[in-house]
Amino acid sequence: MSDEITRALDYIEKRYPNLEEELAQLIQIPSVTMDKEACAQAAGWLMRKLERMGMDNIQLFETSSNPVLFAEKQTRDEHKPTVLIYGHYDVQKPDPLDEWDSEPYQLERQGEYLFGRGTSDMKGQLLAMLLAVEALLQDDLLPVNIKVLLEGNEEAPPQVLETFVPENQALLSADISLNCDAGMLGSDKPTISYGLRGGSLNIIRVTGPVRDLHDGAFGGVIENPIHVLCAMIAGLHDEHHRITLPNFYESVRVMSDEERTLLASLPVDGQMIAENAGVSQLWGDEDFTPIERIGARPSLSVRLFDAGELKGAIPRTASARLVIRLVPDQDPLEVHQQLKAYVQAHTPETVASEVEYVVGYPPYLVDRDLPAMRSLHAALADTWGSQPFFWRVGGGIPVVELLRQSLGIESLLTGFSLPDDHIHGPNERLHWPTVKLGVSALVRFFFEFAAR
Repeated sequence: MSDEITRALDYIEKRYPNLEEELAQLIQIPSVTMDKEACAQAAGWLMRKLERMGMDNIQLFETSSNPVLFAEKQTRDEHKPTVLIYGHYDVQKPDPLDEWDSEPYQLERQGEYLFGRGTSDMKGQLLAMLLAVEALLQDDLLPVNIKVLLEGNEEAPPQVLETFVPENQALLSADISLNCDAGMLGSDKPTISYGLRGGSLNIIRVTGPVRDLHDGAFGGVIENPIHVLCAMIAGLHDEHHRITLPNFYESVRVMSDEERTLLASLPVDGQMIAENAGVSQLWGDEDFTPIERIGARPSLSVRLFDAGELKGAIPRTASARLVIRLVPDQDPLEVHQQLKAYVQAHTPETVASEVEYVVGYPPYLVDRDLPAMRSLHAALADTWGSQPFFWRVGGGIPVVELLRQSLGIESLLTGFSLPDDHIHGPNERLHWPTVKLGVSALVRFFFEFAAR
């Protein structure tokens, strides 16, 4: 290990207790995406953090929604590569509050875990990336140029970066993006994610009578929009649990035998997934393994059903918000059109229907043999003392394909959250020893990438 890496790791050892204090401060800010005031407060907190670190060219950009932050630090050698660090400071709502064992916006330590909304997704991991940079800024150890891009609209529309990134290509230009919003398969299983599913978010609305109608006076002669919508949703999967939208699978890229072998080698099985979810049995297309269905096959889920009230009435309308997770080479708008065709074909003459396209983003797949990928692989292996795993994540991170299209750069996807961190649910938590290893791995990555 080089003297520079040793000095940076020594700094992390001394500074790590302070990181918990900073995370407690950031968790206290309830920066749910829709809370503009709280998100502005979180952005201000991070701006001051970047200033204390000694970053340069710190800018806060107002947008149509929540602020975007930028900062950079250049080495003395202009030929060094540039790493663009991405993170988001917004969080999901903490509902349902009565299922939390602690206050969502008060950081609470229980053994090796820190609990609170945003600990894992992704305030804790964001601060871990910044600590790695901070360690390299001491004694002028920075081996690469660093740019930082932080946003507050990752968890919910609008996707403000869709406008911001193309308008700021020169400012954001880099050789690679580092994104720690993915996670690990286990505390002893360092992981690199080489694929993400895309998404097409839509709302189906079924409308019947001009107003809510007394279900005694009109029951039996007026079709209930709830019944129609339920039948539509029930028909979205066939008896083999495959999605029934017209021509849906025609664009789905077939996995190679080599990739199926790679995914089969992961230390994850159906029983582990079921236990983590708290169910007795898994569901889905049995022609594919659970790990393939999670990351390499499309899925369709209803997120919200809105219909009726506690009164004796046939409701005027019923709606459902659903997300279709996509894989290469599916297109969000094309899938939206397939959903429209399905709904139209299953709408009886007794009601009207419409499908609203809310937002979409494409899937992402990156070459596992990129030089930067090999650098990250080596850094994780040196830190954990074991070979990292490659896998495809079931969720999506819209910014990665945007950076590819607008800046021509790929994204390295890793992270130090664990599968049982309860992300987006009650009792979200972060395993603090794993994060510390992660900070050390990032320091090693910067030196590895500079060397390659």
